[in-house]
Amino acid sequence: MEENVVINSNSPDVLTNNMYTPAFLRQQIGKLVRVEFLIRNE
Repeated sequence: MEENVVINSNSPDVLTNNMYTPAFLRQQIGKLVRVEFLIRNE
């Protein structure tokens, strides 16, 4: 099941601003990248 996401001027900042991880990773689709996440639980 594949869904197409349309991003426009009404989209939330999380999807359009590269300072947020989802927006940055969307630009990397199709590229070979290595992603590491550090999760801290206090």
